[in-house]
Amino acid sequence: VATLLSEGFDTLSGGSSGTPHYLSPEQAAGEPSGKPGDVYSLGLVLLEALTGRVVYPGAPIQSALARLLRDPHIPEEIAPRWAKLLTFMLARDPAARPDAKDVSLSLRQEIATGAARHRGGSQETDDAEDARMRAVQRYRILDTLPDGTFDRVVAVAARMFAVPVAIVSIVDHDRIWFKARYGTDIEQIGRDPGLCASAILQDDAWIVENAATDPRTLANPLVAGDAGMQFYAGVPLRTPDGYNLGTLCVLDTQPRHFSEDDTKTLENLAGIVMNDLELRLQTRRSLA
Repeated sequence: VATLLSEGFDTLSGGSSGTPHYLSPEQAAGEPSGKPGDVYSLGLVLLEALTGRVVYPGAPIQSALARLLRDPHIPEEIAPRWAKLLTFMLARDPAARPDAKDVSLSLRQEIATGAARHRGGSQETDDAEDARMRAVQRYRILDTLPDGTFDRVVAVAARMFAVPVAIVSIVDHDRIWFKARYGTDIEQIGRDPGLCASAILQDDAWIVENAATDPRTLANPLVAGDAGMQFYAGVPLRTPDGYNLGTLCVLDTQPRHFSEDDTKTLENLAGIVMNDLELRLQTRRSLA
Protein backbone atom coordinates (compact mmCIF):
# COMPACT_ATOMS: atom_id res chain seq x y z
CA VAL A 1 0.00 0.00 0.00
CA ALA A 2 2.90 2.32 0.71
CA THR A 3 3.96 2.01 -2.89
CA LEU A 4 0.63 3.48 -3.94
CA LEU A 5 1.45 6.59 -2.00
CA SER A 6 4.76 7.14 -3.80
CA GLU A 7 5.10 9.29 -6.86
CA GLY A 8 2.29 8.67 -9.34
CA PHE A 9 0.27 5.48 -9.22
CA ASP A 10 1.86 2.04 -9.19
CA THR A 11 0.39 -1.33 -8.35
CA LEU A 12 1.08 -2.95 -5.03
CA SER A 13 4.51 -4.18 -6.09
CA GLY A 14 5.31 -1.03 -7.96
CA GLY A 15 5.79 -3.03 -11.17
CA SER A 16 2.93 -1.78 -13.33
CA SER A 17 1.19 1.47 -13.87
CA GLY A 18 -2.08 2.60 -15.38
CA THR A 19 -5.39 4.30 -14.69
CA PRO A 20 -6.57 2.81 -11.37
CA HIS A 21 -10.20 2.48 -12.46
CA TYR A 22 -9.29 0.13 -15.31
CA LEU A 23 -6.48 -2.01 -13.91
CA SER A 24 -6.81 -5.79 -13.97
CA PRO A 25 -6.64 -7.69 -10.65
CA GLU A 26 -3.17 -8.99 -11.47
CA GLN A 27 -1.97 -5.45 -12.14
CA ALA A 28 -3.49 -4.24 -8.89
CA ALA A 29 -1.70 -7.04 -7.07
CA GLY A 30 1.61 -6.25 -8.74
CA GLU A 31 1.72 -9.52 -10.66
CA PRO A 32 2.85 -9.89 -14.28
CA SER A 33 0.16 -8.76 -16.70
CA GLY A 34 -0.16 -9.25 -20.43
CA LYS A 35 -2.92 -9.41 -23.02
CA PRO A 36 -5.46 -10.97 -20.60
CA GLY A 37 -5.08 -7.83 -18.51
CA ASP A 38 -5.94 -5.71 -21.54
CA VAL A 39 -9.07 -7.82 -22.10
CA TYR A 40 -10.09 -7.24 -18.48
CA SER A 41 -9.53 -3.50 -18.79
CA LEU A 42 -11.60 -3.37 -21.97
CA GLY A 43 -14.34 -5.27 -20.15
CA LEU A 44 -14.43 -2.56 -17.49
CA VAL A 45 -14.68 0.11 -20.18
CA LEU A 46 -17.53 -1.74 -21.91
CA LEU A 47 -19.41 -2.27 -18.66
CA GLU A 48 -19.05 1.41 -17.83
CA ALA A 49 -20.32 2.34 -21.30
CA LEU A 50 -23.38 0.10 -20.89
CA THR A 51 -24.26 1.25 -17.37
CA GLY A 52 -22.97 4.83 -17.33
CA ARG A 53 -21.14 4.11 -14.06
CA VAL A 54 -17.49 3.51 -13.23
CA VAL A 55 -17.21 -0.07 -12.01
CA TYR A 56 -14.57 0.64 -9.35
CA PRO A 57 -14.89 4.31 -8.37
CA GLY A 58 -12.97 6.17 -5.69
CA ALA A 59 -9.42 7.19 -4.95
CA PRO A 60 -6.55 5.23 -6.56
CA ILE A 61 -5.87 2.94 -3.59
CA GLN A 62 -9.56 2.28 -2.97
CA SER A 63 -10.23 1.62 -6.65
CA ALA A 64 -7.24 -0.71 -7.11
CA LEU A 65 -7.94 -2.77 -4.01
CA ALA A 66 -11.68 -3.09 -4.69
CA ARG A 67 -11.18 -5.50 -7.60
CA LEU A 68 -9.10 -7.76 -5.36
CA LEU A 69 -11.98 -8.01 -2.90
CA ARG A 70 -15.02 -8.34 -5.17
CA ASP A 71 -15.87 -9.16 -8.77
CA PRO A 72 -17.53 -6.53 -10.98
CA HIS A 73 -21.30 -6.37 -10.67
CA ILE A 74 -23.08 -6.93 -13.99
CA PRO A 75 -26.66 -5.62 -13.63
CA GLU A 76 -29.56 -7.86 -14.62
CA GLU A 77 -30.76 -5.31 -17.17
CA ILE A 78 -27.68 -5.92 -19.30
CA ALA A 79 -28.67 -7.95 -22.37
CA PRO A 80 -27.76 -11.66 -21.97
CA ARG A 81 -25.28 -11.67 -24.87
CA TRP A 82 -23.41 -8.71 -23.34
CA ALA A 83 -23.63 -10.13 -19.81
CA LYS A 84 -22.08 -13.43 -20.87
CA LEU A 85 -19.27 -11.75 -22.82
CA LEU A 86 -18.51 -9.40 -19.92
CA THR A 87 -18.53 -12.28 -17.45
CA PHE A 88 -15.80 -13.99 -19.44
CA MET A 89 -13.79 -10.80 -19.99
CA LEU A 90 -13.95 -9.86 -16.31
CA ALA A 91 -13.01 -13.25 -14.92
CA ARG A 92 -10.58 -12.88 -12.02
CA ASP A 93 -8.43 -15.70 -13.39
CA PRO A 94 -6.53 -14.39 -16.46
CA ALA A 95 -6.54 -17.88 -18.00
CA ALA A 96 -10.34 -17.90 -18.01
CA ARG A 97 -10.60 -14.76 -20.16
CA PRO A 98 -11.04 -14.95 -23.95
CA ASP A 99 -8.20 -13.78 -26.12
CA ALA A 100 -8.32 -10.40 -27.84
CA LYS A 101 -9.22 -11.88 -31.24
CA ASP A 102 -12.27 -13.66 -29.84
CA VAL A 103 -13.41 -10.48 -28.10
CA SER A 104 -12.91 -8.46 -31.28
CA LEU A 105 -14.96 -10.91 -33.34
CA SER A 106 -17.74 -10.99 -30.74
CA LEU A 107 -17.94 -7.21 -30.77
CA ARG A 108 -17.89 -7.10 -34.57
CA GLN A 109 -20.73 -9.60 -34.61
CA GLU A 110 -22.85 -7.44 -32.31
CA ILE A 111 -22.16 -4.35 -34.41
CA ALA A 112 -22.99 -6.19 -37.64
CA THR A 113 -26.22 -7.71 -36.35
CA GLY A 114 -27.22 -4.38 -34.84
CA ALA A 115 -26.69 -2.73 -38.20
CA ALA A 116 -28.71 -5.44 -39.92
CA ARG A 117 -31.61 -4.98 -37.47
CA HIS A 118 -31.69 -1.22 -37.31
CA ARG A 119 -29.73 -0.07 -40.35
CA GLY A 120 -28.31 2.56 -38.07
CA GLY A 121 -24.68 1.54 -37.78
CA SER A 122 -21.76 3.43 -39.26
CA GLN A 123 -21.99 4.35 -42.93
CA GLU A 124 -19.07 2.06 -43.67
CA THR A 125 -20.75 -0.90 -41.95
CA ASP A 126 -24.08 -0.26 -43.68
CA ASP A 127 -22.44 0.08 -47.10
CA ALA A 128 -20.46 -3.14 -46.66
CA GLU A 129 -23.56 -5.08 -45.63
CA ASP A 130 -25.58 -3.61 -48.50
CA ALA A 131 -22.90 -4.71 -50.96
CA ARG A 132 -22.81 -8.19 -49.42
CA MET A 133 -26.58 -8.51 -49.68
CA ARG A 134 -26.47 -7.47 -53.35
CA ALA A 135 -24.05 -10.37 -53.84
CA VAL A 136 -26.46 -12.75 -52.06
CA GLN A 137 -29.30 -11.60 -54.30
CA ARG A 138 -27.14 -11.99 -57.39
CA TYR A 139 -27.00 -15.76 -56.88
CA ARG A 140 -30.79 -16.07 -56.42
CA ILE A 141 -30.33 -18.74 -53.79
CA LEU A 142 -32.54 -17.58 -50.91
CA ASP A 143 -35.76 -19.55 -50.37
CA THR A 144 -35.10 -21.94 -53.25
CA LEU A 145 -36.22 -25.56 -53.12
CA PRO A 146 -34.01 -28.33 -51.69
CA ASP A 147 -31.17 -29.25 -54.01
CA GLY A 148 -29.58 -32.68 -54.33
CA THR A 149 -26.11 -31.27 -54.98
CA PHE A 150 -25.94 -29.31 -51.75
CA ASP A 151 -27.75 -32.03 -49.82
CA ARG A 152 -25.02 -34.47 -50.82
CA VAL A 153 -22.29 -32.04 -49.76
CA VAL A 154 -23.66 -31.70 -46.21
CA ALA A 155 -24.20 -35.46 -45.98
CA VAL A 156 -20.58 -36.07 -47.00
CA ALA A 157 -19.35 -33.42 -44.53
CA ALA A 158 -21.30 -35.03 -41.69
CA ARG A 159 -19.82 -38.45 -42.45
CA MET A 160 -16.27 -37.21 -42.98
CA PHE A 161 -16.14 -35.36 -39.67
CA ALA A 162 -18.39 -37.80 -37.78
CA VAL A 163 -20.74 -35.03 -36.65
CA PRO A 164 -24.52 -35.17 -36.31
CA VAL A 165 -25.23 -31.88 -38.12
CA ALA A 166 -23.91 -30.19 -41.26
CA ILE A 167 -25.39 -27.11 -42.94
CA VAL A 168 -25.02 -24.90 -46.00
CA SER A 169 -26.27 -21.54 -44.75
CA ILE A 170 -26.97 -18.20 -46.40
CA VAL A 171 -26.94 -15.09 -44.18
CA ASP A 172 -29.86 -12.78 -45.00
CA HIS A 173 -30.62 -9.34 -43.55
CA ASP A 174 -32.26 -10.65 -40.40
CA ARG A 175 -32.03 -14.44 -40.58
CA ILE A 176 -29.72 -17.33 -41.38
CA TRP A 177 -31.43 -19.55 -43.92
CA PHE A 178 -30.34 -23.15 -44.42
CA LYS A 179 -30.05 -24.06 -48.10
CA ALA A 180 -29.06 -27.61 -47.20
CA ARG A 181 -29.07 -29.32 -43.81
CA TYR A 182 -28.17 -32.74 -42.48
CA GLY A 183 -29.25 -33.92 -39.04
CA THR A 184 -31.63 -31.08 -38.19
CA ASP A 185 -35.17 -30.08 -39.16
CA ILE A 186 -34.51 -26.41 -38.44
CA GLU A 187 -34.86 -24.40 -41.66
CA GLN A 188 -33.60 -21.05 -40.43
CA ILE A 189 -32.69 -19.08 -37.30
CA GLY A 190 -32.52 -15.40 -36.49
CA ARG A 191 -29.35 -13.66 -37.52
CA ASP A 192 -28.93 -12.22 -34.03
CA PRO A 193 -27.09 -14.05 -32.65
CA GLY A 194 -25.89 -16.66 -35.10
CA LEU A 195 -22.66 -18.58 -35.46
CA CYS A 196 -22.82 -18.37 -39.25
CA ALA A 197 -23.32 -14.61 -39.02
CA SER A 198 -20.10 -14.49 -37.02
CA ALA A 199 -18.28 -16.71 -39.51
CA ILE A 200 -18.94 -14.40 -42.47
CA LEU A 201 -17.20 -11.53 -40.67
CA GLN A 202 -13.83 -13.10 -41.39
CA ASP A 203 -12.20 -14.77 -44.36
CA ASP A 204 -10.83 -17.84 -42.62
CA ALA A 205 -12.56 -20.62 -40.72
CA TRP A 206 -14.56 -19.89 -37.57
CA ILE A 207 -13.93 -22.64 -35.04
CA VAL A 208 -15.68 -23.00 -31.68
CA GLU A 209 -14.37 -26.16 -30.03
CA ASN A 210 -16.35 -25.80 -26.79
CA ALA A 211 -19.36 -23.53 -27.12
CA ALA A 212 -20.31 -23.82 -23.44
CA THR A 213 -17.20 -21.88 -22.42
CA ASP A 214 -16.65 -19.74 -25.52
CA PRO A 215 -17.83 -16.10 -25.30
CA ARG A 216 -18.31 -15.93 -29.05
CA THR A 217 -21.34 -18.21 -28.87
CA LEU A 218 -23.14 -15.82 -26.50
CA ALA A 219 -26.87 -16.70 -26.59
CA ASN A 220 -26.83 -18.63 -29.86
CA PRO A 221 -30.08 -20.61 -30.16
CA LEU A 222 -28.34 -23.72 -31.49
CA VAL A 223 -26.17 -23.72 -28.35
CA ALA A 224 -28.56 -22.47 -25.69
CA GLY A 225 -31.69 -24.08 -27.13
CA ASP A 226 -32.92 -27.65 -27.32
CA ALA A 227 -30.36 -28.54 -29.99
CA GLY A 228 -27.57 -28.19 -27.40
CA MET A 229 -24.74 -27.76 -29.90
CA GLN A 230 -21.30 -27.52 -28.27
CA PHE A 231 -19.00 -27.53 -31.30
CA TYR A 232 -19.06 -25.44 -34.47
CA ALA A 233 -16.72 -25.18 -37.45
CA GLY A 234 -17.72 -22.97 -40.35
CA VAL A 235 -16.03 -21.80 -43.53
CA PRO A 236 -17.35 -18.77 -45.43
CA LEU A 237 -18.86 -19.23 -48.89
CA ARG A 238 -16.80 -16.49 -50.51
CA THR A 239 -17.56 -15.09 -53.96
CA PRO A 240 -14.79 -14.36 -56.49
CA ASP A 241 -15.27 -10.65 -55.81
CA GLY A 242 -14.82 -11.09 -52.06
CA TYR A 243 -18.28 -11.28 -50.48
CA ASN A 244 -19.23 -13.93 -47.91
CA LEU A 245 -22.69 -15.27 -48.71
CA GLY A 246 -22.92 -17.73 -45.84
CA THR A 247 -21.09 -20.84 -44.66
CA LEU A 248 -20.59 -24.52 -44.90
CA CYS A 249 -20.54 -25.62 -41.28
CA VAL A 250 -20.48 -28.73 -39.14
CA LEU A 251 -21.81 -28.97 -35.58
CA ASP A 252 -21.70 -31.46 -32.73
CA THR A 253 -23.38 -31.86 -29.35
CA GLN A 254 -19.99 -32.57 -27.78
CA PRO A 255 -16.85 -30.38 -27.60
CA ARG A 256 -14.14 -31.55 -29.94
CA HIS A 257 -10.79 -30.65 -31.47
CA PHE A 258 -10.64 -29.49 -35.10
CA SER A 259 -7.22 -29.78 -36.71
CA GLU A 260 -5.66 -27.74 -39.49
CA ASP A 261 -6.19 -30.69 -41.85
CA ASP A 262 -9.85 -30.79 -40.85
CA THR A 263 -10.12 -27.09 -41.61
CA LYS A 264 -8.56 -27.53 -45.05
CA THR A 265 -10.96 -30.37 -45.85
CA LEU A 266 -13.95 -28.23 -44.83
CA GLU A 267 -12.59 -25.37 -46.95
CA ASN A 268 -12.37 -27.71 -49.96
CA LEU A 269 -15.99 -28.78 -49.49
CA ALA A 270 -17.03 -25.13 -49.20
CA GLY A 271 -15.16 -24.50 -52.44
CA ILE A 272 -17.30 -27.17 -54.14
CA VAL A 273 -20.46 -25.40 -52.96
CA MET A 274 -19.19 -22.03 -54.16
CA ASN A 275 -18.03 -23.40 -57.51
CA ASP A 276 -21.50 -24.84 -58.10
CA LEU A 277 -23.16 -21.54 -57.23
CA GLU A 278 -20.80 -19.70 -59.55
CA LEU A 279 -21.43 -22.16 -62.39
CA ARG A 280 -25.18 -21.70 -62.03
CA LEU A 281 -24.78 -17.93 -62.06
CA GLN A 282 -22.63 -17.98 -65.20
CA THR A 283 -25.03 -20.39 -66.94
CA ARG A 284 -27.99 -18.17 -66.15
CA ARG A 285 -26.15 -15.13 -67.48
CA SER A 286 -25.17 -16.90 -70.69
CA LEU A 287 -28.80 -17.80 -71.34
CA ALA A 288 -30.11 -14.32 -70.61
